[in-house]
Amino acid sequence: MSFRAKLLLAGMLALVITAASVTLTNALIFKAELLRQTAERSIKDQPFLNAALAAPLAARDYASVDEMLRESVALNSFTYMVLYDAQARFVAAAGWDAALEGRPPKDAPLPARANCRFPVPYEMPIMLAGQKLGGLCYAICSDSIEDAFTALLTKNALVGVGCLSLLAMVLALTHRTLTRPLVLLTAASHAVRAGRHDVSVPVTGRDEIADLGASFNIMAAEVHRRIAALTESEANQRRLLEESKQHARELRIAEERARQAELRLFNAIDALAEGFRLWDADDRLILSNRAFKAQSAEPRSTANGTTFEQDLRAAVALGEIQEAAGCEEEYVRQRLAQHRRADGSPIEFRHADGRWFEVREHRTDEGGVVQIRLDVTHQKRYETELRSARDAAERASRAKSEFLSKMSHDLRTPLNAVLGFAQILLLEEGGERLSEQQRSAVGTIERTGRHLLELVEDILDLSRIENRAIQLSIEMLALDQVVAEAQSHTAAMAADHRTRLVLLTDFGLQPRVIGDRRRVVQVMTNLLSNAIKYGIAGGEVAIDAAPVDDHIRVSVSDNGPGIAPEHQMRLFEPFNRAGAEHSATEGTGIGLTIAKGLVEQMGGAIGCESKPGQGARFWFTLPRATAHPAEREISTPQPSKEHSSLRDIGTVTILYIEDTPDNLALVRRILGRYPNVRYLEAEAAELGIEIALRERPDVILMDMRMPGMSGLDALRVLRSDPRTRDLPVIALTGAAMPHEASTIRKAGFDGYVTKPFRISTLLSQLVGALEKRVERVGH
Repeated sequence: MSFRAKLLLAGMLALVITAASVTLTNALIFKAELLRQTAERSIKDQPFLNAALAAPLAARDYASVDEMLRESVALNSFTYMVLYDAQARFVAAAGWDAALEGRPPKDAPLPARANCRFPVPYEMPIMLAGQKLGGLCYAICSDSIEDAFTALLTKNALVGVGCLSLLAMVLALTHRTLTRPLVLLTAASHAVRAGRHDVSVPVTGRDEIADLGASFNIMAAEVHRRIAALTESEANQRRLLEESKQHARELRIAEERARQAELRLFNAIDALAEGFRLWDADDRLILSNRAFKAQSAEPRSTANGTTFEQDLRAAVALGEIQEAAGCEEEYVRQRLAQHRRADGSPIEFRHADGRWFEVREHRTDEGGVVQIRLDVTHQKRYETELRSARDAAERASRAKSEFLSKMSHDLRTPLNAVLGFAQILLLEEGGERLSEQQRSAVGTIERTGRHLLELVEDILDLSRIENRAIQLSIEMLALDQVVAEAQSHTAAMAADHRTRLVLLTDFGLQPRVIGDRRRVVQVMTNLLSNAIKYGIAGGEVAIDAAPVDDHIRVSVSDNGPGIAPEHQMRLFEPFNRAGAEHSATEGTGIGLTIAKGLVEQMGGAIGCESKPGQGARFWFTLPRATAHPAEREISTPQPSKEHSSLRDIGTVTILYIEDTPDNLALVRRILGRYPNVRYLEAEAAELGIEIALRERPDVILMDMRMPGMSGLDALRVLRSDPRTRDLPVIALTGAAMPHEASTIRKAGFDGYVTKPFRISTLLSQLVGALEKRVERVGH
């Protein structure tokens, strides 16, 4: 069959299908519309049927109902009508087979009627006053609709056949015109296949066939052009062949140069002082330099192609790696995991000959591993020596702390007796038994004893500052109170030197500062005492203060000889007296060092401004308090309890455990002044524990350092026994190091007093412990 015939047949078939579909669709839409209108008419008739049947049905007038149904069917309005009551019992029917009466319409077949082939059934309820009385089933004949539907289909089919016949003739004529260009195109294709590449087809019109002809002409021209180009290309290929030979010669030269560069690189790697190895992506050795081979002079180290695991296991088997001894498999497993990570982390191991090596591994872009091995034996030796030196320094620091602690205890213990008996001589009857000369002598003993105690405190403070062990109690301070307290401490010295202390500002109006009250007073007292000592007798010392940024700067100026510039740089170094070492003025040279350490730890700074012959001005700064003075109370030392309060506490028993006879005598003398106190003493901790278990004292005074059992050990024994577990124990210690005070608090003592103590402090501690015990017993 020709293309023309196929095209004509396809067009006819498409038209037939389209026409049939349109005709059938229109007929069905027409029929559906008629049925819809019939249903709407039936629904509109239902209220009339309900009105006609409801009353006689409610009155059980079945004869009227039956007559009405028969009339409706006889008038050809309905095909049939069947009425049921509310219990679905048959009431009446018309146009309904009598044999089917008594069966619900939904279960019975439609009755046959000669005059209706297509009845459409409906059903409606019979309602009266909102109450259902029964139901009506009826049907409307739709024969006319079906007839109209059939007639429409027939007419449309006849019209369609005529149209298709006419269209077939038109298509036959049109196809002849349309297929002629295709015939010409076919002929031209045969010509091209035969080798004639310069043919073309005439192109007329602007339809698809014209486009196809134009495309054919373009294709034929392109084939003709490419054949010409191919001919030209043959000549070019010959030329390119010659050029490729030249390129091959140049490539061989470049490869030789690359080989020379690679050889230079290998020589450079081989010249490295560090061991170098390269593993490929399969973890096989491809390069080892001379240094690495020297580090492990085994044949396995030079065998390229060896895997890393084989090399590692060979080294472990030969005992080269000391860390692997006794745990070979575990070491190999961990070392393989490190090698696979290759993250550059240092890996150290010790060789069997004692050398230390550090290995670092890095992953290459190709998946290989670069391994660099350094001999760190000298570095390890240096680290060992450094660690030994550090340990020695720490031991020396601990030894110094222990020495200072022991020195503090050994100095404070005799000072305790000296200052204690001096206080007793002045306290007993107000010192009236002593002559004026004796009172002066006792005062000198106490004053020089206090001075010696201050020297001990300065040495301990210097040690604390060097070890950064100063413990500060930071609070908000009023400068006028600090200055007044420092003035009271130096008033006697100022009087001896006939020096006036002059305030250049109203310190009560100055902002408050942040610091440790006791330590700020200590710094201020040190600067004032230095100004008095080194100033001109009969002169004056000026005290001033001013805000500087977020700090307050306090200064102390004197009218002394001044300080040379070369000495000012060394003023705050320990044991340096800035050129006054050979003068008659007393001093240790550590006061300013301590002041500097304290001020800096409180967040401030300290310095000096002086010119020879013009006096000196020392200053220090402290952080300014951010809160308003009225927003926070200044913590001040609480006054000690009066001595007479010990008499008011009632009859008590006090046990003092101490190995130093002088201290026993001192406490015996102090407590002997109170008739209500029963005093017991023991010269050893073991004896003191026996007395405590037997006598059950109200409070125990315990020396911390005694031969044999220490105070801490004795406290543990007392706390472990139910009979003495709750007894108050106050520690008396000559040690003043921070760690020892912390140890005393953590051990569970009820209080502690540092030797040499003031009698008022000891009595205050005793009264406090006794009152707490009375409260516990009372509860």
